[in-house]
Amino acid sequence: MNLYTSNKNNINVAILYISTGRYTIFWDNFFISSERFLLPDCQKHYFLFTDSLEMLLGEQEGKVTRITQNKLGWPYDTLMRFDMFLNIKSTLLSYDYIYFFNGNTEFLKPITQEDLLPLKPHENLVVSHQPHITHLLPAEFPYERNPRSTAYIPYDQGQYYFAGGLNGGKASAFLEMCEILDQRIKQDLDKNIIALWHDESQLNKYVLNRNDLKILPRYFTRGEAEIWKECSKVMFSDKTHYRFGGHAYLRGESDQKISREEWEKKYHIPEDVLTTNLHIQDIFSTNSKWKHLVDACNQRPWKFFYRSLVPKSIRGFLKNKARIDEQKHVAICWEKFLRPYFYNTLEIFHLKPKQNLHNRKIIWQYWGQGFETQKLPDIVRLCLQSVEQYKGDYEIIRLNDKTVQDYIDFPDFVWEKRKSPEFKHAFFADLLRLALLDLYGGAWLDATILLTAPLPDGYLKDAGFFMFQRDHNAANKSDWKKLNADYFGWDHTHKVNVLNSFIMSESGNSVIHTCLDLLLNFWKTQNHIPHYFFFQIMFNELMRLYFADRQCPIIDDTLPHLLYTQLNQPFNPDTFAEIIQLSSVHKLSYLNECKPDSFYHHLLTEAGLTPRPIP
Repeated sequence: MNLYTSNKNNINVAILYISTGRYTIFWDNFFISSERFLLPDCQKHYFLFTDSLEMLLGEQEGKVTRITQNKLGWPYDTLMRFDMFLNIKSTLLSYDYIYFFNGNTEFLKPITQEDLLPLKPHENLVVSHQPHITHLLPAEFPYERNPRSTAYIPYDQGQYYFAGGLNGGKASAFLEMCEILDQRIKQDLDKNIIALWHDESQLNKYVLNRNDLKILPRYFTRGEAEIWKECSKVMFSDKTHYRFGGHAYLRGESDQKISREEWEKKYHIPEDVLTTNLHIQDIFSTNSKWKHLVDACNQRPWKFFYRSLVPKSIRGFLKNKARIDEQKHVAICWEKFLRPYFYNTLEIFHLKPKQNLHNRKIIWQYWGQGFETQKLPDIVRLCLQSVEQYKGDYEIIRLNDKTVQDYIDFPDFVWEKRKSPEFKHAFFADLLRLALLDLYGGAWLDATILLTAPLPDGYLKDAGFFMFQRDHNAANKSDWKKLNADYFGWDHTHKVNVLNSFIMSESGNSVIHTCLDLLLNFWKTQNHIPHYFFFQIMFNELMRLYFADRQCPIIDDTLPHLLYTQLNQPFNPDTFAEIIQLSSVHKLSYLNECKPDSFYHHLLTEAGLTPRPIP
């Protein structure tokens, strides 16, 4: 017989809730939603710490035990919660589990024992992510950084940041935590120290590096405004909101409630962001006027007249203007898209790794159809062989459409998008490279990246990620623009300034993670591909507007293209030596022929590959 199954309806859970001063305004919603959704098959009893003189909901039914608690004033109402709980320690010891919930907690969906209780043998305490900062890196978490405080956490420690507003666990473990944290808080107070985020700071220090935690899913909780977190089961109401009077009013710091107008001005999401959210699916639905004009002129019935009557020089001018105008247009669209993301009104995705590759250095590569060598183009065979030769202390993981899901679980909409002919392999590869690097770290190499030396170690030391980018000091700018004006440009209006065929990153890097979030939100909401280089334009606007301080060292992205410009030229060992001295990473592209004695022919034969006829 399974003991847990047989006794699951006899589990006793103590619910701790503090409602002093004006915080009683939250009690009704908390109690009603708890009775409806929270652990319906458990025996729940509420311990309400309050100074209210009124009979509160649930007291008459005997579901609530009132504990008289005077208001201590901010921040002691929250800081001293562990001391409050210990006042009824003997009573709480008779319960199986104890949970504390913030005053502004409201339950949205059914929460089962499996959801919330520490049921596995090694689990004792239950903690939840702080929902408002899940996008931050550990070094950016608001831990207590004062070494004199008992809550101190150094910058090189900590993996998660947990909320003070929802925690619990087995009764004995929870009360032990209360005793220790109460002691630490009082030690700090004796030194006139209060940790940065009070009890929450102390909680994070206590659970640091513990292996007996049940960590609730990242989106188990949400803030009131984070309505896009559709899977959340718990909501924390916005205490700044005018319907509650605002923070200062709730805390008793002011007798004046905040007005709706004051609240909207101080806290509310800007109207343009809200408007953008309503029309998010339409952001990329149009082209620039010049692009539209040039495209129309090149279509029937105008095509004949346009090409025969308009001089080539003017057509070239119009084409260039359309190209610049379209990049600018897509950049403006991305700017509109970025604003709601950074106001937390778009989704923040947290994909989970499916493999344990911790501390392994991985080179990631992808070829949708698979890597059977007889089917691969010569240029790809050449590049793959060079990666094998110069992988150094990296290991290579090569994925195809059948093996991707062994490493990544994308949201369902990604797999649906793949059914669309507009969702090309290249666009899927953009998502894949970011997801793999975000979850596992390592180096992404397109199948057309050739190596002539092992990967440099120093690229990650400053920013935690690296991509070749446009350098304004690059040589031969006019030649590069002639080669590919859509990609190369140095004018301030040019928005395509990064090579994403080669990326190195630490796992969890904020730039890479944000790029992934943005692309996932793009594919979730958009059906129109605005520009072949829309990823590059997005990256440009992201770094320019939001992440200028997180930029990696700028290394000229013309350098990885040098070898490509010579591929069909007669082989020259001196030129080759000069190129590989400038860069060991080379972005190649497909060629329609392999001329005898060319650089391409030399590279193939040196690699022991016989050039095959071009189909």
